[in-house]
Amino acid sequence: MKTNQKGFGTTEAILAVIIIILIGVVGFMVYKNHNKSDSLNSSSASEQVSKADTLNADKNKLKSTKLMEINDLGIQIKLNPTLADLVYEANGDQEPITVTFDSKSFTDLVAKCRNDEGQNINLGTASRYDGTFDENNPPSFYDDFIKQFNGFFITYGSADGGFCNNGNQAAEAAVEKKYTEFKSNIVAALKAATPVKNINSN
Repeated sequence: MKTNQKGFGTTEAILAVIIIILIGVVGFMVYKNHNKSDSLNSSSASEQVSKADTLNADKNKLKSTKLMEINDLGIQIKLNPTLADLVYEANGDQEPITVTFDSKSFTDLVAKCRNDEGQNINLGTASRYDGTFDENNPPSFYDDFIKQFNGFFITYGSADGGFCNNGNQAAEAAVEKKYTEFKSNIVAALKAATPVKNINSN
């Protein structure tokens, strides 16, 4: 008597393996596409946040920028946050007309590395000369030419230095760093200066 036995043959086993592989491949592709979509959405959201932050920073920068009219020189400059407490004093009726820049925050910083208040602490000077600048015959070898305007030009003279005298090297390094920052910002502001109509020569 013959027994009728049934089971998986070689063909059925191969088909089962193929089906399992196909299911795995399809599942992997779906998973991969899903993660890619999430990554793109996350990247897009990050870019939008970054753009919004940049716009807000620009708006804050505009709000924090103010104008300073230097009527003695006939110009006005934009004061960025670094120059927020910048002030100037004119030399009166002397020629050339010169203004000396100063800042309370810088003066307070210098006070930490000085034993006295005898020196006139400043952040340099700006002078106005009538006419056109001639590089072959500069009005002063100590000042740097900054900008030519209609009928006059502006120069900048660096501070004499020697801000500190008490031997505090850390404070001196901080002062020199701050002065360099102030100087570069003042020069940039003077280079971007625009003329004003009324000149008040004291």
